[in-house]
Amino acid sequence: MKTWYKIENKESGNPILRLYGVIGSYEIDAARLVQALEAMNAEDIDVHVHSPGGYIEEAWLILNYMKNSDTKFYFYIDSVAASCASWLTLAGEKVYMYKNGRYFMHRATVGIYGNSEDLRNEADDLDKYDIDIVDMYVQKSGKDKETVMQLMIDESNLTPAEALEYGFIDEILETESGILTDNFKINNFRNIDRKNINKMADMFARQTLNINVNMEENVDKILKLLGAKNEEDAAAIIANLQSENRSMKANIANMQKQNAERHVADLIDNNLLGENQRDWAVNAMINDPDNFAQFESTLETSEEVYTADEAEEVVNRAIADKLIKPAQKNSMIETGKKSKKNLDDFIANASKQNLNDKLDLGGRTKNQGKPKIKYAGRE
Repeated sequence: MKTWYKIENKESGNPILRLYGVIGSYEIDAARLVQALEAMNAEDIDVHVHSPGGYIEEAWLILNYMKNSDTKFYFYIDSVAASCASWLTLAGEKVYMYKNGRYFMHRATVGIYGNSEDLRNEADDLDKYDIDIVDMYVQKSGKDKETVMQLMIDESNLTPAEALEYGFIDEILETESGILTDNFKINNFRNIDRKNINKMADMFARQTLNINVNMEENVDKILKLLGAKNEEDAAAIIANLQSENRSMKANIANMQKQNAERHVADLIDNNLLGENQRDWAVNAMINDPDNFAQFESTLETSEEVYTADEAEEVVNRAIADKLIKPAQKNSMIETGKKSKKNLDDFIANASKQNLNDKLDLGGRTKNQGKPKIKYAGRE
């Protein structure tokens, strides 16, 4: 039977609870997990999380039990603790996060079917949920409510360093998690063509929830899997899934942008790119990753570089000698700041070309007369 949690009792060490999946899915409610944890009567339990979130009430039941239990829970974010999965970590005695993990926060969302009054009432309920969620994060992090609410409004996808800075986790684990590395490799998102992101997000949602969200073709399957009373009930659940899917797509795009920005920053720090190339490189890495990778492979670093003043002096002399055009000044200065050899070679080649321009094809200087010109093979 498929489930979103698994309990592993070990001969030595703490028992392990793995929360891998959508909390409250597969018609398995949180009460069943709480009963299983209560029966264990363990002193300490290690909880490993890899979840896109789930149902609010189900997550709250688990959180409240853990916070009031005599058992101490130590949380490990193996890859993604998103949405209400991140709330559960707030019950941890300690929260550890692998260095390639992510901590995703957003405001309460819901899919609803009904009239305008129903929608207004649901909006009011969502605002109340947001207040409760903010209070939970504040209690763990010690940050003010305005800061936490802004993180939720921005749908923040926090890196381990950011999560640590905000106080949501206690320690970063340097060893990479195999889950994220093998199955959810964020660093590879830059290699995904933008037109395929939606397709990938849809696929991930279907695999995670084990359903096909096409209602017309799979009504019976949806009703059975979701425990829906009727098609209207199923439609509301599907609307909620689609809303979560849109958030996931935005999440992936945000991960892609953050990865590109970090990578380009590293190239600039290593003097492989100039600061004035930052925006172009980020956009190229996102929108044309194959060509950018090919361009990146041509970049070479040099042990010797010019300072900004030295590069400008060399370039000014070259302009005075008509070896470099004035319009090239800024780009040539950046070249010199990255590699003294590259700038010197460029000027040397320009000097050779300048000398060749003084000679005609026959090797005679221009003041010795012009060479004969051939037309259609005849002189």
